[in-house]
Amino acid sequence: MKFQIPLPLNPGDKVAIISPSSGMPFLFPWVYKQGLNRIS
Repeated sequence: MKFQIPLPLNPGDKVAIISPSSGMPFLFPWVYKQGLNRIS
């Protein structure tokens, strides 16, 4: 498999975050909050 390096992001570009559904925010709220802090 050959990896491709994408072009750098520019100001105003949109990024989508996809996450599988699970009960993890309920079971591990600190992990959920940490993830939210890292993407904001």
